[in-house]
Amino acid sequence: MKNISDLLNATDEEKEELTDEEVQQAALNFVGEYLSKAGHTVLGFERLEDGLIGVTFQTGGENAFCFVQSKRYPESPEPMQSKPSTVPDGLRCYWFGVTFANELEAFDPESEGGLPLMKGFGLLPLLRQGEQLIEL
Repeated sequence: MKNISDLLNATDEEKEELTDEEVQQAALNFVGEYLSKAGHTVLGFERLEDGLIGVTFQTGGENAFCFVQSKRYPESPEPMQSKPSTVPDGLRCYWFGVTFANELEAFDPESEGGLPLMKGFGLLPLLRQGEQLIEL
């Protein structure tokens, strides 16, 4: 784990802020690893027609899909309330939210803005998970 002196001596490349797409990809990877460690088979990552992104996985012999939303600390993703119409019928659907903090910040409750997520520094994930979505 890096410390504040690493930040002060970091190169411009290491200090470059992650794009929203890179943060989303990190969230997808994190959720995929989480599902694998929980004994599920990850089948792949998918972008639906409406732009929502998630992980297709197999659980208990059934295919399922989980939407993955990501935010930068101190923001927190808000759970979806219902299953979007773009999800194929018969597919169990879940929502996972991941908030990332810079490894130097570690979700400091006194931080008002959060340190930027930078390419040369680690990400600390906070997972909000497992809410099954229902069809309305």
